[in-house]
Amino acid sequence: MQNLKNMIIPIIIIILLLIVMLIILLKYQYSNGQNENVNNIFDNETISGDIYDYDNAKTEIVTDEINFYTVSNCVSEYLNKLNKNNSSYYGTDENGKYVKVIDDSAIAQLIMDLLDKDYVIQNKITINNVYSYVEQVNEQELFIPLKMNILPGRTTEKYAVYGYTQSIENKFIRYIYIIVTLDVKNNTFSIEPLLKNTYKDINEIKLNNQNIEIQKNSNNSYVYEKINRGYISNKYLDSFKKMMLGNSSLAYEYLEENYKNKRFGTYEKFEYWIENNREKLNIINLSEYSTQIKDDYTQYVFIDNYGNYYIFQEITPMQYKVILDTYTLDLPEFVEKYNSSTNEEKVLLNIQKFLEAINNADYEYAYNKLDETYKANNFKTLADFEKYIKENFYEQNKATAKNAEKQDDVYLYTITISDASSKNEKTITKTFVMQLKEGTDFVMSFSVN
Repeated sequence: MQNLKNMIIPIIIIILLLIVMLIILLKYQYSNGQNENVNNIFDNETISGDIYDYDNAKTEIVTDEINFYTVSNCVSEYLNKLNKNNSSYYGTDENGKYVKVIDDSAIAQLIMDLLDKDYVIQNKITINNVYSYVEQVNEQELFIPLKMNILPGRTTEKYAVYGYTQSIENKFIRYIYIIVTLDVKNNTFSIEPLLKNTYKDINEIKLNNQNIEIQKNSNNSYVYEKINRGYISNKYLDSFKKMMLGNSSLAYEYLEENYKNKRFGTYEKFEYWIENNREKLNIINLSEYSTQIKDDYTQYVFIDNYGNYYIFQEITPMQYKVILDTYTLDLPEFVEKYNSSTNEEKVLLNIQKFLEAINNADYEYAYNKLDETYKANNFKTLADFEKYIKENFYEQNKATAKNAEKQDDVYLYTITISDASSKNEKTITKTFVMQLKEGTDFVMSFSVN
């Protein structure tokens, strides 16, 4: 019996040791699993668990919004360092005078801290000659990214970036090609400037990822941008607004082809529209947004602070086509809404289209919706109509309907119009008369007294 007792104690100890080892093993595996979800780039697996062949990785288009805007922020940080009038370089002295508080060599060192080390070594760059290789500027440059490619790596990611800059007053400055490297283990980045006029397309930039660690200094850290649909919506509307105001020829290329041809027809007409709406465009911002996943793209519908619509059809980050209203083209979702509405609701939707056209200074569309006899009696020419609208409506009109009435196949609505910009408290009251036609077509008139 004593021998049996002597055997039980070692067995219990062994069992306890096995349990402890099992717990440690499970904890280790769980910890690895957690880290894989957060930083799966450190392993040779993607999130789906498929093995990624980094040795044969090829350059590809950036499709991840987080990476796209994180890299864009790195470029902006670099451009800020190049601004010799950067507000962070200035302060007040003991007499309260606004003076530079950091000397030129220290600024040069800030820039050096961001440069790719191989680029520095190959070009023998020092604090004394750094401005022979980077272009220092006299004002803040707002960077608008347009295209981005990535060459994945085990510990670093290499990005070719294409975009342009403009001033805070929306004046175009320059196009930029640049290489950004992210060290995803140290959360550091480096910049390799590219010579002007060397490239005509981002795909001409050859990326070579050697997975060289980027040592952390006081200036080269980055954090991943927090992205959601609201963030992207704000970015898209703001970037396209800046594009229209500072780089209108490029903005014209971003318009959806059918819409561009039907709404404007020529770049000159688009440019004329921008100039006539410059003050208004400068102060628009996002009020509402919705998104819908299509077969070939993601569709964003924006409403600005004046109630105007914008439709963005996104393929990859910043690769989108734009429609600036809901009335020029019969978009499927709006046609579906229209067809499912009652006749009274259709009339209101059409009045909204008419006012949206006026808000967009699209007087030609609004004029073409007027009844022919009514036009002949009141506005013989488009110029007459435009003059009347400018004198009797607001730049941004918001409608409230009441007193609906039907007379045979004609609908009458009393419409109270207010100033959507809140510049005027006075309202305008007009009677709108409308006849519905085939499909989404209609003709209308309104009281001119």
